[in-house]
Amino acid sequence: MLSYKSLYGIAKFNQLKDYYAILNISKTNDQPTIKKAYYALAKKFHPDVNQGKEDKFKEVNEAYEVLSDENTKKEYDTARTPQSQNNQNQQQQQYYDSRKYQSHSQYRQGQDYYQNQNTRNQFDEAIRRAQEHLNQQQQYRQYERMRAKQEYEDRIKQEEMYARARDQQYKEFAKSYHNENKRKTFYSQEEKEAYQQFVRQREFEESMKEKIQDFKQKGEQVMNGFSNITKNLGDIKDNLGSIWNTIKGKNR
Repeated sequence: MLSYKSLYGIAKFNQLKDYYAILNISKTNDQPTIKKAYYALAKKFHPDVNQGKEDKFKEVNEAYEVLSDENTKKEYDTARTPQSQNNQNQQQQQYYDSRKYQSHSQYRQGQDYYQNQNTRNQFDEAIRRAQEHLNQQQQYRQYERMRAKQEYEDRIKQEEMYARARDQQYKEFAKSYHNENKRKTFYSQEEKEAYQQFVRQREFEESMKEKIQDFKQKGEQVMNGFSNITKNLGDIKDNLGSIWNTIKGKNR
C-alpha cells in the first residue's frame, strides 16, 4: 500500500513531470536562477501576450510552485530518484497483490461455504431418505403384524367353533351309551364299529385341543416378536435423530 508521504507528495506535485525541463534549468541552479527562468517563461506564455498557450503557462506556474519551495523541491527530487520510484512501484505492486489475494481469499471462502452447504444438504437428504425408509419399514411391519394377528384370531375362532361342534357331537353320542356296561355290550356289529369310531374320534379331538393350545402359544410368541421389532425400529429412529443432532452441533 502507498505510504502517507507518497500520497502527500503526489498531492503537491506530479513526480512524473520534469519541472526542470519545463523551466529550462538544471538541478544545480539556485533560487534566483529558477525565479529568473520562471519570469521569462511566464512573460512568454502569458495568455494576454500569447493566446492558445494557457496549458503551457499552467505547467510553468506548477513547476515554479514546486521548485521555489526548498522543502517541496527536496521531496520532488527524492521522489524522482530511481530508488524512490522503485519503492513506489513495489508498494503499488504489494497493494495490488494484497487486493488480489484478498479477492482470491474471499472467492475461496465463498467456494468453501457453498461446498460445505452442498455437503450438509446432501447429508440432510440422506438422513431424510433413511428416516423415510425406516418409516416405511415400520409401517410395513405394523401392517404385517396386524395381518398376522387377524389371521391368528380367525384361525382360533375356526378351531374353537370346530371344537364346540365336536363337543356337541360327543355329548349327543354319549347319551346313547351312558353306562359302561352298555358300551361294552353291543347289539350289532355296526353298533360296535360306531362305538370304536367314536373312541378314535374322541382321541383325535383331545390331540387337536393340545395342538390348538400349542398354536395359541406360538401365536402369542409371534405377536411379542412383532412388538419387539416395532420397539427396535423406534429405538433405531431415535438413535438416527440423536446422531444427526450431534453432527449438526459439530458443524456449527
